[in-house]
Amino acid sequence: ILEFLSDYKSVSKNNQVEMGQAAAVIGTIHRQLEGKIPPFVKQYSKSFFLHWMNTFKEILEEAEVEESWLFNLCNYFNEYVDLLVEGPLTLVHGEYYIKNILVKKEHVCPIDWESAACSVGEIDLAALIDNYPDAEYCIERYAEARWPNPHLFLKAFNQRLLLARMYFYFR
Repeated sequence: ILEFLSDYKSVSKNNQVEMGQAAAVIGTIHRQLEGKIPPFVKQYSKSFFLHWMNTFKEILEEAEVEESWLFNLCNYFNEYVDLLVEGPLTLVHGEYYIKNILVKKEHVCPIDWESAACSVGEIDLAALIDNYPDAEYCIERYAEARWPNPHLFLKAFNQRLLLARMYFYFR
């Protein structure tokens, strides 16, 4: 397939327009597929997310890290992890990093869907904006593409996005 996409290039974190397009495309995909996931697609479960948090805690303990804020972070994640499994559920790429997103002008082509699963869309957005200095721009593009009136969803969306970002750091 990639030979047919030879004039596409990876999204650049130095290009705000491309990053915004990538956020909007995945937001549109999430909107269109919300609640329409075939049963054979794996679903990220509470135990899946807690596995990564517990692995992170084990690393902290083995390294004898004493920063209590890191353990407080784990406690917060443990308390609210249900928000990542209760929805709204959609098809997520699972590794929506810039290396897996090709672009040519206004055309965005996510590739390498082998980690696709059923989860909350904020998982993909968290991957996209990781270490991106203008994350707020992508967050806005995503929300506009995902919901007709994103302001109605902002509080729950922001909390799920925070938890999704924590999950990626645990991983």
